[in-house]
Amino acid sequence: MKPVPTPERIGKFVIQSVLGQGAMGVVYKALDPNIRRTVAIKTVHKHLLGAEHEQAAIAARFRNEAQAVGRLHHPGIVQIYEFGDTPDCAYIAMEYVEGQDLDQVLRGSSELLPARRACDIVLQLLDALDCAHEQGVWHRDVKPANLIVTNAGPVKLTDFGIARLHDVGLTQVASTIGTPGYMAPEQYLGDAVDHRVDIYAAGVLLYRLLAGSPAFAGTPEAVMYKVLHEAPKPLASVRPGGLPAPYDRQFDALIGRAMAKQRQDRWPSALEFRTALASLLPGAPAPAPRAGATALQRPTAPPPLATPYPAPAAPMYSPATSPVYSPAAAPMHAPTTAPSHAPAMAPINAPMPSPLPAPATQMRPGVVLSDSLRTRATALLTQQLGPVARVVVKRAAESAASPEDFVERVIDGVAAAEKPAMRRALHAML
Repeated sequence: MKPVPTPERIGKFVIQSVLGQGAMGVVYKALDPNIRRTVAIKTVHKHLLGAEHEQAAIAARFRNEAQAVGRLHHPGIVQIYEFGDTPDCAYIAMEYVEGQDLDQVLRGSSELLPARRACDIVLQLLDALDCAHEQGVWHRDVKPANLIVTNAGPVKLTDFGIARLHDVGLTQVASTIGTPGYMAPEQYLGDAVDHRVDIYAAGVLLYRLLAGSPAFAGTPEAVMYKVLHEAPKPLASVRPGGLPAPYDRQFDALIGRAMAKQRQDRWPSALEFRTALASLLPGAPAPAPRAGATALQRPTAPPPLATPYPAPAAPMYSPATSPVYSPAAAPMHAPTTAPSHAPAMAPINAPMPSPLPAPATQMRPGVVLSDSLRTRATALLTQQLGPVARVVVKRAAESAASPEDFVERVIDGVAAAEKPAMRRALHAML
């Protein structure tokens, strides 16, 4: 990638050095000359985005982040000072934090984090999320790369770029945007989301830190299937050396509730999740104080833990009703099985029922699309777009004037070089 020339200034800020560079922008260390404060400047360069509507969308995302975090005052959340939009770039001036993101920490060491340190990180995360949720802000992309481990030790949550503001009428990024493996089932399915997607992601992170490996691994499509249909393996079967009894089963239950497929089965709030986790840790720190926070009634005892990884009353989506994961889509979607030495799992790990023959779907008067065509379109498009393919296919089916128009709408967003082959494959099914 061609380096972007380092400017002398962005807005009023004097650029001092480059902290990092990505595909669309650069993060700089800079100085606010008015109050002599060191800041970090996150930018996106418009000439790298192409179409004007893409430039506007990214600028709106930056503005959304500034509005979301601007209302939050918490020591565990990176503070935002200013949003700006120049002819060359959109930028955010934020708190300068010395440290590494948690993803860098994990990749830089082959050793597991001590279990207590892992839990302390998640306690701090849940404390920050409790503050955000209390102010009507849902992060929606909690993952190791968005947690900064400061040189002094505490952890700070950052990158609210796709946050959802509960009570503000902003145009939001699609709910399917997120990071595979950390996205809750409803995010994969394109359904409405609330603060419980963050609780799910916090459970995934706690599992990752304690187990030393992700709860679900594989291709993006395989991970999506597992998120929708499988439970993570018990910690005792994956963490080298295990956790001391009885904490292994208690942590399985704690994480299992956070990662429940149905959001109503998860911890109702980040505060309750934090309280339950702290109850397993002797001498766990109290929540961090924050300015301007609304007083909350803190529970005196954590809610009871459920059976590890409880199964929902009914599967969210069976292969018969989830077009991405019909057995005809791809062999990689077969569920994995736990090793023989693993403790017995809840029924959610049982094989999914055989799909029933699905009828053709009537999408608009006079336009009939077979489910096999939709399944094939979703499988092909997933290779290009990832999990958002399901939403694209759904919208194309709802708005198409004919099967041929459906095909054109499906392939509209793929690379030009891929369109002819995809068009032929789908036309063969008409």
